[in-house]
Amino acid sequence: MPDTPHPPNGNQPVIIADAEEENACHVERQLRRAGIKNPLVTFQNGDDLHAHLADPAHKDSPAPCVLFVDPKMPGANGYDPVRWIKREKGGSEAFVVVFSSTEKPDDLEIATELGVHLFVKKHPDLASLSAVIEHLGGTRSVEPAPRRDVPPLPIKAVVIEGAA
Repeated sequence: MPDTPHPPNGNQPVIIADAEEENACHVERQLRRAGIKNPLVTFQNGDDLHAHLADPAHKDSPAPCVLFVDPKMPGANGYDPVRWIKREKGGSEAFVVVFSSTEKPDDLEIATELGVHLFVKKHPDLASLSAVIEHLGGTRSVEPAPRRDVPPLPIKAVVIEGAA
């Protein structure tokens, strides 16, 4: 079964996980400017996000339709909850967006391995978020990037100088 997110409904939350509240507020402003009315839930570290996702009390709550993660959060990094979702839930119907202040090759590689749908630089404008906005509006279903098997936790990216 493919990992393709389904068009969301208005009750499904958009989760934004970033250590800096300003970044979450920026994404929220952009989504609201685009007319997105889904509830927004924010987390400032990967540990709290993971605890929320794994909490059995939320099993009857609507699953998130979009998950924004910063790969450099304190505690569990932004990739760890994504790995958990892929491993424990057999994938996710959430549209996963990595947003980072850098585009380091190892971050892009990990995002690709995990089948992330979109990688954007921080303080994205509406054009950068168009795929998310179209998904939330039900007008676009985006296939995730091709991925390999989900790596075990924790992953340690190794960059070898001069390797092709």
